[in-house]
Amino acid sequence: MKKNSVCWNITSRCNENCQFCYRIMCSKENTYEQNNKILEILIELNIDKITWTGGESLLYPHLFDLMKKAHYNNIKNNIITNGRLLNPNIIDEIEEYTDYITFSLDALDDNVNNCLGRGIEHGKHIIGLLEYLKNKNIIVKLNSIVTKQNINNIKEVASIVNNYKIQRWKLFKFISLRGKSVENKEDFDVEDEVYENLMNEIKKQKINCPVVECKEKEIEENYLLINPIGDFIVTINGEDKVICDFKKIETMKVEGCYNEFRRKLGLV
Repeated sequence: MKKNSVCWNITSRCNENCQFCYRIMCSKENTYEQNNKILEILIELNIDKITWTGGESLLYPHLFDLMKKAHYNNIKNNIITNGRLLNPNIIDEIEEYTDYITFSLDALDDNVNNCLGRGIEHGKHIIGLLEYLKNKNIIVKLNSIVTKQNINNIKEVASIVNNYKIQRWKLFKFISLRGKSVENKEDFDVEDEVYENLMNEIKKQKINCPVVECKEKEIEENYLLINPIGDFIVTINGEDKVICDFKKIETMKVEGCYNEFRRKLGLV
């Protein structure tokens, strides 16, 4: 688990329909007031980075208010997004308090993206955003999901990495963890050997940024999650485990038991 960093699934809602998705589904999400309580605890815990994700993080109406507060309390903000709701005006608005934007880009081909559930012109829109971000003070990263449906299209994403200033390109091997990723496993699952061969081929190319491979073990060990209703979660052996629910979090806030909380979360 990464020290002093959390991945906050601020909403389950999404404006794409990825057939390989393993987002944490919740029938409701916290209000701003509830999430503000969680953020105050993260500040007390000296969390140094929050990765805002979902679903699609930009669908949460109070995201920018929370990000501003995090920024003013010396917490770095990373948005993971499919980019659909981003445009130059919004980028200008959030530049001051956004340290990183991580785009999801699995292919450039419209037919492939449509098959994956991202829809047409997904790649074109991301490229337009990357072009605009070239002159912005925001660090850009890319995430790609390697599946049976797009494994032959991953190399074309490398050209995008080399054409723009990308800090890091992470390639996730498809995992069947939750929701649609379980339902559609046969359509998307990639054997370890096939994934590793692809990674070896990519690493032989001249890529202008670090290329990170991410399989099941790395996903489980590296991420402390907060779900849309405020539960703190870790994933162990393919199953999510709630290590502290929102009611307990409120109690911790009242009692000030931060050292105990840090031990529970593996932050010490």
